[in-house]
Amino acid sequence: MTDLFRARLFAFASPFERYGLSSVYFWLAYRHGAFLQALASRWPLEAPFFNPHLAEAANAFILFLVQLLIGTFLLNSRPPALAPRTLGEIFVPLTSCAYFVLYGFVPRLPEFLIRNVFGGPIPPACLLAGLVLGLVGPALSLWGVLALGKSFGIFVSVRDVVLCGPYRFVRHPIYLGYFCIWISLALLNLSPAIFLLVALHMLLFRIRARMEERRLLEASPEYERYQRQTGFLFPRRSNS
Repeated sequence: MTDLFRARLFAFASPFERYGLSSVYFWLAYRHGAFLQALASRWPLEAPFFNPHLAEAANAFILFLVQLLIGTFLLNSRPPALAPRTLGEIFVPLTSCAYFVLYGFVPRLPEFLIRNVFGGPIPPACLLAGLVLGLVGPALSLWGVLALGKSFGIFVSVRDVVLCGPYRFVRHPIYLGYFCIWISLALLNLSPAIFLLVALHMLLFRIRARMEERRLLEASPEYERYQRQTGFLFPRRSNS
């Protein structure tokens, strides 16, 4: 790869992140919104609250909410002060984003991969826990995104070092929200396919978070002290 091509690729990354990726997320949100509308039109009027359609509806609504949230804030983000400098800082986040597309293809997989491990209706306890986490997760991510404001982005870059809001307690509140969402999806599906996708998605986001922290350590001397004082995903217990 020539230096000229790399320079053009990195120069293109910021507008692609803002306009290209936001469009992809809006399209994904539209698809899940259309699925919810179709599901509502065939929802049995006499069906009990815990019925086979509930997991489908909750699953689609969670993904719709997350994708709409990401698309909106990407479109409103400011250009980074320190742009991505390696291919990994572009393609690792892109790969993790692609997983949101893969979730939509799960229903097309062989039946043994999408059948829940109980072989029958999903237990009400799993449905209830999945619904609760499905509400808590997007709320946590939204809080983190609101704290970042126009500093939100997908690629590994540095805009502003934000230490307010939920960042007072954990270094990655948005990823904590995603963690709740992934557990929610696993509980609402209980299928081998979702278990595998969720595990790989978590691994990719962990790699991405570590890459982000390396850039922030280089950009801000105070980040090292902040890193020692706060937990990665969960609040660190005080020694006092």
